[in-house]
Amino acid sequence: MGTDIHLFAEVKRNGVWVCTEELRAPAADEESAPAEVPRARDFDRHYTAFAILAGVHAETRTQAPTIPISFPRGLPTDCSEPLVRYYKWFGSHAHDSSWLSLRELTEFDWDGHKVLGRGFVPRGVAEASGTELGREPWYISETGAHHGPSESSTTGVEVTWTETYREAFGKTRLDEFLHSLQQLGSVDSVRIVFWFDS
Repeated sequence: MGTDIHLFAEVKRNGVWVCTEELRAPAADEESAPAEVPRARDFDRHYTAFAILAGVHAETRTQAPTIPISFPRGLPTDCSEPLVRYYKWFGSHAHDSSWLSLRELTEFDWDGHKVLGRGFVPRGVAEASGTELGREPWYISETGAHHGPSESSTTGVEVTWTETYREAFGKTRLDEFLHSLQQLGSVDSVRIVFWFDS
């Protein structure tokens, strides 16, 4: 079982925060959820992004904890109603709820902060690339699947790497994410609201 993020954008209109995400019918595994729930933005299980945004999984595959933009602040007191209802539906499964303004995201020094990564890769990958790397190593397994380093291994070789937060988040992914938020409004009228469940 892993950790998932549920991340949504809100925009302030006439002094009220409004969820900008499309409403959808609950999924089959969301029994007793509200009749309509907001569609979360797709973040996969990008644990490094979770650590950067809120310190969640800050010690997963790292040599030192990743320092977040902000530690969790809880849901905003003026959060939009669809998000409040959906969050309450998660109950005790939801944790580390927080929010970040578009200003915080755009003014953050993505290139000045570093992730000190640590993980394990197959011996052949380590022999081909070395064990002290400039970025997180990804490789193609014998089955053709793309893999990153694992947290632990009985047969793999430990590797370390250093990346800027921008590189670790994914430069293209970050640029697209920030651009999508900037399309919604000014830096002080847009924010993301999110929580995790494990």
